[in-house]
Amino acid sequence: MSSSRKLLRLLIPPIAYQFRTLRHRPFWKHTWQCVGETFESVAKGDGYRTPFWVQAQREFTEDLLRRAGRGGSVPRHVQGHRNLLPFAASLLTGDPGRPFTILDFGGAMGVDFIHLTSGLADSGAVRYIVVDTPESCRIGSELFAGDRRISFHSEIPDVRPEIAYLNAAIQYVSDWRGTLGRLAGLKPTLLLLIRTDAGDVPTHVRGQNGVHGSLIPCWCLNVPEVVSHMQALGYRLIFKGAGDAEYDESNLPESHRIGGPAHLVFRRADG
Repeated sequence: MSSSRKLLRLLIPPIAYQFRTLRHRPFWKHTWQCVGETFESVAKGDGYRTPFWVQAQREFTEDLLRRAGRGGSVPRHVQGHRNLLPFAASLLTGDPGRPFTILDFGGAMGVDFIHLTSGLADSGAVRYIVVDTPESCRIGSELFAGDRRISFHSEIPDVRPEIAYLNAAIQYVSDWRGTLGRLAGLKPTLLLLIRTDAGDVPTHVRGQNGVHGSLIPCWCLNVPEVVSHMQALGYRLIFKGAGDAEYDESNLPESHRIGGPAHLVFRRADG
């Protein structure tokens, strides 16, 4: 099996836990092992920085680039939650040719840039900024060396994006409040939290299985708490929805089960 196929199985818990084996090793019965209070109390191993994960992510991105390059009237590779960003962008784009900036926090090697440009009827004026680890940025810059629309950064740059986009990202940041504050400070019109582990539960830290030898700390957020925090930052909730996946949380306290990921979209109150 190719590394890109393995990445699909590992990418997020909703995908990963459906499979029983990984490289012929026993698979975990549950995606999460424990409930903790801090990242430090849960973290084990290198997580998404392991060489296997980085290489699998590269091959997945390369495969998606090939699929997108085949063209077609309907981009069949843009499905489910991957439609949310191009749809939101299509509603905000103004005059043809006017620069339109999107900041993708935790955007890996540019996967959602491929979905965006495939879904938009006209993506020529898009300026797409990915913020991720230095290694992901290095590889992403290689993969998109000929495309001036996308750039990679290991820190949040000082820009004014129309959209700040976080796809399964904010839950892996220790200081989630501070990070949302920094992104809101850039004053995007929309801030999208897609596939965020959140629900009507107390905010807590989980240890997520999914990468060999690692236990990855992951926030599970209380939705009203997130909404209140965003309101204090000048943003109002305009859309909420559930992801397609259903989590097996039978090993966790019932009070800490969310059922699956959430989509939360915020708009700047004065925008």
